[in-house]
Amino acid sequence: MNKPARMLWLPAAVMLLIFIFSSQSYEQQSIKRPLTEWLGDGRISRRLSQMTIHYGSLTVNGKTDGSAAIAEFLLRKCAHLLEYSILGFCLIWAVQSFLHAGFMMAVLATLLTAAGYASMDEFHQIFVKDRGPHPEDILLDTGGALIGICLYAGWRKLRVIRQSRPDSGKGRP
Repeated sequence: MNKPARMLWLPAAVMLLIFIFSSQSYEQQSIKRPLTEWLGDGRISRRLSQMTIHYGSLTVNGKTDGSAAIAEFLLRKCAHLLEYSILGFCLIWAVQSFLHAGFMMAVLATLLTAAGYASMDEFHQIFVKDRGPHPEDILLDTGGALIGICLYAGWRKLRVIRQSRPDSGKGRP
């Protein structure tokens, strides 16, 4: 298998990891207990307990659900951004390597693939105990993929800049 074809395994592995995480029940993923211990009764905990977050049909209220529920919700949404940023980076890299597509075509293919995968993942969560689909997560995931695309573009630009510089300092004491 040639190198560009091997590049397809990286986004596939990230997609598999996302699928495994979203196949776990809410209870299997819950980190409220350690967050409650970690937050204690400090200033951060008091601030979080004053917050209320409305996310589609879901409401997380710090007064009734506790500061750990707010912290867990925020961490879960950050995890969405992180995992789809990684997916976006890997996807655009694979698309450009495998298809030799121009940058804008690769961006479009990456965003459509990430949004499609996020949609399928949310649908899949209908069948997972204590989980459910949140259409807002599709937008969040697609935004994460866009972050990954931007990171890839920055990384590629840095590589071009470094390769265009003369090797100054080599051979000097």
